[in-house]
Amino acid sequence: MPRYKSPFDEFRHFQLLAQRWAEKDKKLKDYACNLLAPKLVILDNVIEKLPEGHPVRTRLSEIREILKRIGEVQWILNADIVTNLALKVGKTGIEISAVEES
Repeated sequence: MPRYKSPFDEFRHFQLLAQRWAEKDKKLKDYACNLLAPKLVILDNVIEKLPEGHPVRTRLSEIREILKRIGEVQWILNADIVTNLALKVGKTGIEISAVEES
């Protein structure tokens, strides 16, 4: 008898593909959920062209970090209420105590 496939089975498959892609290209994590991602891509390409240790490269890397944070905050401001609540709470699991409270 074939096993029932829930919609979450499909979602898990896509989640794994995205995670594998992010493992191959570490900068993808910076682009996700970031409204300034197109600007980060441009900066990344310019930074790659400059020689290691070049003062302009160092400064552009600093600017990139600032833009990354600003883009993430802008994304959060546009996110739905559930996402904002989850970010505020910050927990990733439910804690259940087996000890009876008195």
